[in-house]
Amino acid sequence: MMRIKKFTGPNIAKSLALAKAEMGEDALILQTLRRRKGVESVVEIVAANSRAARSAGGLADGSLSAEAERGGARERASGGSQATGSAVLRDTDLSIMRELEEVELQLNSIMARIAPPAWDGRRKHLSELRVNLQNAGFDPGLVQRRFLRTEPVPGGSFEAYLTDLIGDVPLEVPEERVSVFVGPSGSGKTTALLKVAAAVLLSKGVTPRVIHFGSGSAKDSKGLAASCKQLGLKFKAVSDGSQLAAEIMRSGGQPVLIDTPGIVGLGDENLETIAGLTRTMEGAVIRLVVNSAMDPANISAIASCIPTAARVSLVLTKLDEATRIGGAISAAIREGIPVAYVTGGRDVESGIFVPDRMLLYDRIVEGLAETGTGGN
Repeated sequence: MMRIKKFTGPNIAKSLALAKAEMGEDALILQTLRRRKGVESVVEIVAANSRAARSAGGLADGSLSAEAERGGARERASGGSQATGSAVLRDTDLSIMRELEEVELQLNSIMARIAPPAWDGRRKHLSELRVNLQNAGFDPGLVQRRFLRTEPVPGGSFEAYLTDLIGDVPLEVPEERVSVFVGPSGSGKTTALLKVAAAVLLSKGVTPRVIHFGSGSAKDSKGLAASCKQLGLKFKAVSDGSQLAAEIMRSGGQPVLIDTPGIVGLGDENLETIAGLTRTMEGAVIRLVVNSAMDPANISAIASCIPTAARVSLVLTKLDEATRIGGAISAAIREGIPVAYVTGGRDVESGIFVPDRMLLYDRIVEGLAETGTGGN
């Protein structure tokens, strides 16, 4: 007998995980649809399977049991304002999710073409809004999905749609304990670390301990060592995981800020070491440092290098130079990684902010004005 059930979650990844946990990996996905539930957006998936629900996987209300939670999509712990983190699917699940999104877009596009003529004016208006958001650097796929799934608002302004989109950005209020700064070479990791150290000194009156971790640490960290000496910070370079753990223990509860080489040179073993810290040590987090102007696909690719279940947040650097920060914001929304800091300039004692949505909104509008592609 065919069994059909609806599963609802905050995003397509979570809804798909719920369906698979209860109905099995071979469940047939009949429909996927984004809906508004109060002020929040949810994704509904209708799935079918001829086999009985697996008691170990799902509960009667469609929620995941502890067993299924561990065996399904992994969760990125986001801290601060995002309690549940981000469900990160296995490669096969991610492929299915992308296919479902494409099917949904095609179906919605067909519905838009056969809708009553009254839609035409609204569609033109939304097309102009999409162009402006894409001029701000937002991922076109994210923008298209948002507008195809949202009931058009007659006369809705660019500012209103931008505010709605930024409302999906997860944010973290940083509470520095053990922070590992990871990212591509040239992204501004060391400068960001020093800015955070100076901010901790000013706001909390405590002196953080700075560590450079990675092979060849002593050779690669001379500049950081000199900067720490100028700021009066304790500094140590270590090259293996046991040394790193020992230095953290010596901190005596003081904040520890850890610099690393570029993520390519850091290596899988060292990445696993620092990911392990975030899983086992309270308050430990990987700060993924990326240029504010980076393409969202590149940010997603870099984030995928970080091992499973690590606690991660974003640091967006070089905000003063970037006119198109929509890409970084798109990546934060799609990957579910909270933004912890935004920075600009090389002065270590200024230009670092714990972001709020108005700050991101203002920078997008300013960037459009600078490029002459302002919103309507």
